[in-house]
Amino acid sequence: MLKDQGGIGLFWTIHVPTFDSLHNEIRSHYTALAPHLDDSHYPSPDEVIQERKEITEQFGLFTDIEVKEYNWIQTCSSDEYVAL
Repeated sequence: MLKDQGGIGLFWTIHVPTFDSLHNEIRSHYTALAPHLDDSHYPSPDEVIQERKEITEQFGLFTDIEVKEYNWIQTCSSDEYVAL
């Protein structure tokens, strides 16, 4: 239980679609075989952040909300990806 004037950190991983030729080819198969997995219609990171900020604020339990973003691209071999 947080005390008055306490703080909390919330963290999310947000998928950001890539639209290069490889990902577009993969996406075409998702569209044909599993359209619910097509990431081309996902909200932008800014939209996700705004939505989660609004959800957090709506109950009035937290004030002075500060958003920090940590962006990076992680490249993995196929074995490393499977091990995630």
